[in-house]
Amino acid sequence: MPIYTKTGDEGQTGLFSGKRVSKASLRIEAIGTVDELNSAIGFSISNIKNQKSNIIKELIKIQNDLFEIGAALANPRQKINLSERIKEFENQIDEMTK
Repeated sequence: MPIYTKTGDEGQTGLFSGKRVSKASLRIEAIGTVDELNSAIGFSISNIKNQKSNIIKELIKIQNDLFEIGAALANPRQKINLSERIKEFENQIDEMTK
């Protein structure tokens, strides 16, 4: 099954809603940046020697956060609430600072 349509994209891509936007738009740039960060975290996880480490669990949670953020970027009607995660990050920062 081919993955191309032979219709060209004229420099545009589709959002979840079906709306077409420029591939140069800030929204698409943000989606790509979130995807790249998620990939870098996945690569980091694969290089951690102790696969039972708590840091791996946290990095996987961060990856899930990034999937949620990416979905919200692709679908502007989707609302996300990361206030609980922000509090978790603040607590972790406080613990690491000690």
